Amino acid sequence: SPLSIIVVCQMAIGDGMADIIGRRFGKTRWPKAMEPSGKKSVEGSLAFAGFAFAASLGMLGVNNLAGITSIDLGLAAPRLALISLIASAVELLPLGDDNLTVPGSSAIAAILLFRGF
Repeated sequence: SPLSIIVVCQMAIGDGMADIIGRRFGKTRWPKAMEPSGKKSVEGSLAFAGFAFAASLGMLGVNNLAGITSIDLGLAAPRLALISLIASAVELLPLGDDNLTVPGSSAIAAILLFRGF
């Protein structure tokens, strides 16, 4: 389903690339008020949002081409961008295990943003 595609891309691609890019290129740390551990970088968060968005859009496009889904990617793109930004922000927060909070928040956002789509 489109929901599962979005959620998996947010967690697998977004969170994975945030770690890789953040460790390699992360020089700008988030203020303690936003990210208490001081370990996460702005560059990692931007990588999360960018890669998660691109992966979600790409996978939905592949599924459209295969005839599995028929989502208008032009209308979906802004929604996917917002979901990716929300997921990257949730990943910063000390809410517990981000392996649960990121897919959970992504699923909630996708359900709300793609309702009736």
